[in-house]
Amino acid sequence: MSEIKEIPASVTWPLRQRVMYPEAQQDDVRLETDHLGKHFGLFDGAQLLSVVSVFQHGDDFQFRKFATSTAEQGKGHGSRLLQHVIGYCGRLGARRLWCNARVSARPFYKRFGFSSAGEAYEKAGISYIKMERFF
Repeated sequence: MSEIKEIPASVTWPLRQRVMYPEAQQDDVRLETDHLGKHFGLFDGAQLLSVVSVFQHGDDFQFRKFATSTAEQGKGHGSRLLQHVIGYCGRLGARRLWCNARVSARPFYKRFGFSSAGEAYEKAGISYIKMERFF
């Protein structure tokens, strides 16, 4: 049975790097604001399967660096973790939860009540779009 726990930012870095930026160094996946966020990991026993970082700005919340181990994708781990984040932000009085999502992930976020905001854009050869959900 998997379990979601709050974790230090440093615990997210290896999985972030392997899944999102395999060509980068682990130091390259650290955010300057990591110390300001809440970081969650979904574990199966001691094995970390999925991570996400949440940043609060008043009643506006952003999640970043949402990654699930490649071998574990499609098994519902990311869905469980995103549901946890939605509940966490809701309990803290969030008005809006948003992320800069890869365009290819838009259908995933729509299943959780997110909608596109603005136009897609490219960064480092990857197409992104802002996805947001209001409470």
